Amino acid sequence: MIALAFALENEAAPLLRRLYRRKAFLLGEKVPCHIGILDGEEGTTVLVLLLGMGAETARRRTALALTELPKELEKHHLTPLRLLVLAGYAGALRPGPGFERNTLHAASNYLSPTAAPWLDKALPGTRRALLYSADRVACTPAARRALADRGFDLVDMETAAVAEEAARFAVPLLPLRVVSDGIEDRLPEHLLSASFDTVHQRPMPLRLLLAFLNRPWEIVPFVRFISHLGPARETLCHAVAQIAELAR
Repeated sequence: MIALAFALENEAAPLLRRLYRRKAFLLGEKVPCHIGILDGEEGTTVLVLLLGMGAETARRRTALALTELPKELEKHHLTPLRLLVLAGYAGALRPGPGFERNTLHAASNYLSPTAAPWLDKALPGTRRALLYSADRVACTPAARRALADRGFDLVDMETAAVAEEAARFAVPLLPLRVVSDGIEDRLPEHLLSASFDTVHQRPMPLRLLLAFLNRPWEIVPFVRFISHLGPARETLCHAVAQIAELAR
């Protein structure tokens, strides 16, 4: 059995729509999960974990999930966990070919040696990149160039925390990231912060509306950023499904 982890349900939506007989439940009363059969009765049984946005929530939920999973898998008559696939967005720290939006990468500095064969078999030719996990969104070209100068290729917020917990539980980790924004993009930090409550892990539409009124010049960059997430999400979920097929 393998587990497929995303930050939010929205990121996993294309994959969840493909699950036959899907059931939603809370693992350990705190970690949202879905289980179902990928692409119909004859497909692969898939377990999807939603680990939350931000390092601390992802760390906490990963630890709880890996603690509770053995008995949950036994309950569903599933085999023990062999692999954790972590899937999500990342910002590019390099210009040019290979770092365009929707390009898929494996985070080489967090890829477990025993997970690498899964990647090579399911997604041959996938680019590998050095990933930096930041404590906040790198919103400006200058912030991204500073990370690039340190040798990194991509930036996200959760992978390092999840990797530490996976290592602690001796679970092989395969971290996949799809580029959602480029190095020269200037992200609307205030609106992005207003749109989501990281403490309670929920969208905040009213707070976002107030932020729109106070910072109307950020509306266009915000809409531009959001509009690119749909294709990135499709790319990511298609890749994850290919890995899941190997577990059949």
